[in-house]
Amino acid sequence: MGIHRRALLAIGYAFLFIPLVVLPYNFYPFTTGKSVALRILAGIGLFVWSLKPVLPIGWIGRGMAAVLATTALSVAFAEYPDLAFFSSPSRREGFINMLAFAVMFLVLIAARPDWRTYIAVAVGVAVLDALIGLGFHYVYLATQETRAPKIHALAGNASYLGLYLAMSLMLTLWLWMGARERRERITLWPWPFPTKLETWAMVLAGAVQFYVLTLTQSRGAILALGAGVAAALLGSGLLTVRYRTQLIGLCLGTLAVLVLATLPWNSVSIDQRLDLWEVALGMIWERPWTGWGPDGFFQGFINRVEVDSVIAHLPFDRAHNWILDRLILAGLPGLAAYLLLLWAMYGTGNDPLPRAVLTCYLVGNLWLFDFMETSILFWMLAAYLVSRDVAEHAAVVAHGQPSLDGGVRSGRA
Repeated sequence: MGIHRRALLAIGYAFLFIPLVVLPYNFYPFTTGKSVALRILAGIGLFVWSLKPVLPIGWIGRGMAAVLATTALSVAFAEYPDLAFFSSPSRREGFINMLAFAVMFLVLIAARPDWRTYIAVAVGVAVLDALIGLGFHYVYLATQETRAPKIHALAGNASYLGLYLAMSLMLTLWLWMGARERRERITLWPWPFPTKLETWAMVLAGAVQFYVLTLTQSRGAILALGAGVAAALLGSGLLTVRYRTQLIGLCLGTLAVLVLATLPWNSVSIDQRLDLWEVALGMIWERPWTGWGPDGFFQGFINRVEVDSVIAHLPFDRAHNWILDRLILAGLPGLAAYLLLLWAMYGTGNDPLPRAVLTCYLVGNLWLFDFMETSILFWMLAAYLVSRDVAEHAAVVAHGQPSLDGGVRSGRA
């Protein structure tokens, strides 16, 4: 392994630890710190990647290029193009963050990591984040007499943490099924984990994440987890997978339903979403082709919300629905580009588990939006699918069987 690939691997793994970054003295300490780390890593990664560039030319790569192109067009037509590109000083998002995620995508394709190990590290970071939140939760219970608030750990928001853990749980199920059904192994340094140790580690990781997920009280995240498990079971074929795989999936789904049934349903939250979507539809009608640009929702929101609305005094900067947010971001062309990317990701490979992770992500974002933790997992999944597509093509040529650690073997993906 050459120095160039080692450097790309180090940068690729560093992206996974961004969810643990927090700046203590900022208006948005959780968001700002992560965005600063993302941009620094992307700048370094772009330089290293450009020394020996590897470009994706499949449909996923085309979808990514279409998303970036339509978003760049929306930046040009935004009310405040500078804010659309760089975002506000507090949020630190904007088009530049989309470019940073594209760099992460390119770095991973060129780095060709051992994908089981890479996904296992991603799960490990999510478990660590959950444990930190759990520690804060029990310290609060021990020192305060009032009821503990929803747990949010280093995500800064309980809903963010909930969807992040739901996606990580799907990745954990993916690793568990790989270890049990296909005897695939996680390799750290030169030594693979023993299969039994790896299996129990996945079970423990799943238990911790699910418990903390319930403490977030995020109904949307639990619904997303249930949708992901259902997609995994249906995609695998209920009559063809082993009984224990069916059992773990059905148990997860049943637990999700039981937890969901015990959570209080807040009518105010539902009214907020309905009012928010009504404002969003008005903004889409006004700019259907170019959208409002990244972080452009707030400019339209403050001019359209009714004074007596339940959301009148709340600073919403997203529509909290991925379809509406894409239309507001870059109009109809932007939504079409994003659907092209999703179509390419769903259509790549025969393994149902990556599709199940993607389903969990999309269902959760029906009432939320992209944020740092889930975006990292989304672009990790996109890079994996590109690498897997190339590996499966090479395996067909060689009459072999592709595995989860397949990578890019040529100079392009």
